[in-house]
Amino acid sequence: WEFAQGWMTYQARVQYVLQKGEPVVDVLFYVGDQFPQYYSFSKSIVKDLPYGFQANACNFDMLIDAKVIDGKLSFGGLQTFPILSLPELTIMDFVTLKRIAELVKEGVVVLGPKPMEMLSVSDIKNNSFLFSQLTAALWGNSSENQYGKGKVISGKSIGEVLKQLNVVPDFTTNTNNPKEMMFIHKTLGDAEVYYVFNQQTRDLNRELIFRVAGKTPEIWNPENGAVTKPAIYSIEKNQTRIPVRFKPHESKIFVFKNGASDLFIQSVLLAGKQVFPQQQFADTTFVIPQATFSKGKFGFTTIQSGDYSFILNNNRILKANLVQPQIQQIDNFKATIEFFPISNEVIQPVEIAKLKSFTEFEDPAIRYFAGKAKYTIRFNAPTVFISKTDLVVLELGNIDATAEVRLNGKLLAYAWMPNTELVVSGLLKDENKLEITVANVCRNRFIGDWNQFGSIKSIWSTSNALKKDLPLVPSGLMGPLELVKYNVYRDSDKTMKK
Repeated sequence: WEFAQGWMTYQARVQYVLQKGEPVVDVLFYVGDQFPQYYSFSKSIVKDLPYGFQANACNFDMLIDAKVIDGKLSFGGLQTFPILSLPELTIMDFVTLKRIAELVKEGVVVLGPKPMEMLSVSDIKNNSFLFSQLTAALWGNSSENQYGKGKVISGKSIGEVLKQLNVVPDFTTNTNNPKEMMFIHKTLGDAEVYYVFNQQTRDLNRELIFRVAGKTPEIWNPENGAVTKPAIYSIEKNQTRIPVRFKPHESKIFVFKNGASDLFIQSVLLAGKQVFPQQQFADTTFVIPQATFSKGKFGFTTIQSGDYSFILNNNRILKANLVQPQIQQIDNFKATIEFFPISNEVIQPVEIAKLKSFTEFEDPAIRYFAGKAKYTIRFNAPTVFISKTDLVVLELGNIDATAEVRLNGKLLAYAWMPNTELVVSGLLKDENKLEITVANVCRNRFIGDWNQFGSIKSIWSTSNALKKDLPLVPSGLMGPLELVKYNVYRDSDKTMKK
């Protein structure tokens, strides 16, 4: 926990945003009149909800308080629902049926099967005729029946109905793969806020498509607090498309504020071929250059070299020969590791010339190490990386679990995420001292105790879940450590042509 400040700050930033505003949901799901209610939720037609839409549940008490505004259900806040979905049940209380009829008459669209029987014995005795009469009026004899200002639909999937009502996905990507990205959308005042999370253990280069138009996008990075205004995006009817690169399990917050940008880049070509917006899914691995717009000028960086053409929303064209960043792996170094184990064990410092997991050491005290380990790495930086003006970052590579990072005596960050990137512009010298103190978890030490002593001796726990036959997890600073110098181009540079 000593070095967990970065992770805690990340959580605080995300929760601060998500606790505000109102969620944006397209489908309201009625949980039914039977208990347990949420059993029917998992079996409902909402289980087939297409990627890019969200659903919320409601009960009868909520339906009583609901109002109809412009054909959509509302509970008094900013949130409205274009569809009320019913459970896949043919049993319904008469009072529920009457309330649904009132809402449909005022303009609501209801999707679900026609009720055939009631739950209450009293209703069955006294209201059977009225129940049959009302269900016939609501559902009619077809899969879509008009009733008052609204309609009742049955026999169709929720996706078909959303498409029929011209409700486009709230969020999707150019691959439309639900296993890649999760999202939460909230309305905060006059701003639209999306929290987007990469569920994969690999980098993803995707075009994110948001159901927002006429607003200026910003990207908030909860990992380091940075806020950027992307200059490359396109507006298509009521959607905004933004090319974004995600690291494994990385999350970003997208904020759309009132007012459209005067200038932005709406399409990108590489060697004459359009790479944004992409036309073929086969191109999803391509990384679009990053662009910023400040003081009337565009700035560009890229990780893939080439002759690019940038078409602005005013049809102006900027052409540039962009060069990929220079990468210098820090592999020619002298380093020492000092160990501060969680137990009373004394481990002598070791000198290394290569980064590797603690589990690859022959010494069992290191192989099963738990505690803090301080790496002191001395290395020389190439002259081209010693710059105060260019963007130079240090990539830490694989690290487990948290770490304090200092360069030439300056605290850079408390790292907790693999492949953390730290800006080191102006901090590098000819000769540098990088100090990374890693704090890892105790799993390997538990397994080591069982293997070495046949019982838990080094540390104490109330659990005996970790046994000697379990695999060790990679631990420590594994790298690779890399310096990356990005070449930043401005539209006033000689490399730019208008």
